[in-house]
Amino acid sequence: MVPNRSDSSDWRSSSATNEQGIELRRGSSPSEWQSAALARRAEATTAVVTPPQHWKDVEWQQLWLATQRRRWRSLALVPAGEMPPDFTLDIAVGLVQTGSLHLGMPIRVADATQVPLAHLMQFTSELDAVVAAGDLVLVALGPVRSNPTTVSLAQSSDCALLCVPLGSSRVSDAKRTVAEIGAQRFLGSAVFRL
Repeated sequence: MVPNRSDSSDWRSSSATNEQGIELRRGSSPSEWQSAALARRAEATTAVVTPPQHWKDVEWQQLWLATQRRRWRSLALVPAGEMPPDFTLDIAVGLVQTGSLHLGMPIRVADATQVPLAHLMQFTSELDAVVAAGDLVLVALGPVRSNPTTVSLAQSSDCALLCVPLGSSRVSDAKRTVAEIGAQRFLGSAVFRL
């Protein structure tokens, strides 16, 4: 299964940012995401592009259902190595679109791609509070090699999904990532065309 990761970096749900810059995003309905994205895009440019509709794509639906084989409240999306900008964040948005359709409820996205060590404890406690409130959360992480908090955040999540960008990841980086986080944490892996 190789879902296509279309450019959805501008197409995200509403968000709230605390004073430390830690951002938790709450998914809504796909039509609300589309409306918000179109409004942002209309402000930035005169051309309006229809955002990707991952929930209609069979490969994204299969990937979402594969993540449901194990019960979780928080799922860490971990890149296999170096990644394009917003790689795991875009995957989280695609899975939120698909998962919200499947479950009929909103799912949150936590952007942890650049959480510094100084904010790790606060980010983890905020994430724990969201999960304790009963929400599902997809945690988008940065590469293990360049982000010292990735391992800790992945280990504090219920489970993880290894996200492999086709053509830009090395097997050695993927092995290192799995070894540092712990193979038992992973539901599996998914390869994404860029």
